[in-house]
Amino acid sequence: MKARLSLTAAFCIAGMLCSLVSCSQSVPQIRSVEAKTLLAQNAIGSWDERLSVFVCFTDGDGLADFASLRLTHGPSGLTWVLPPEECSSRLVGQDVWTGSNEISGPGGDALPPGKYTATVYDLAGNAA
Repeated sequence: MKARLSLTAAFCIAGMLCSLVSCSQSVPQIRSVEAKTLLAQNAIGSWDERLSVFVCFTDGDGLADFASLRLTHGPSGLTWVLPPEECSSRLVGQDVWTGSNEISGPGGDALPPGKYTATVYDLAGNAA
């Protein structure tokens, strides 16, 4: 009885793996990126520098497949990971732009100068 149960379990697991592997996943593709620095007044009246980054991307699995937007400062490797709950989406014409305008430097300090890279991840871990 144990051998049959194990064999049955093995076939079930193999079947589930085959169905997972046979499902095709779309990889997100970034179509455009808009970035700029902003000055935002804080609670005590002084001004803080913020980075605004929005990406227009496509994903054949739909926009609900969006997992995060990752920004990386090239020279330092400093990285910000923005999950969906920290992003906003805006419809501009036919395009959906996703991002944030509240990105600040580490510890509230100024943003480091240099090049930044934006990467979009979907729920399967595919990156664009």
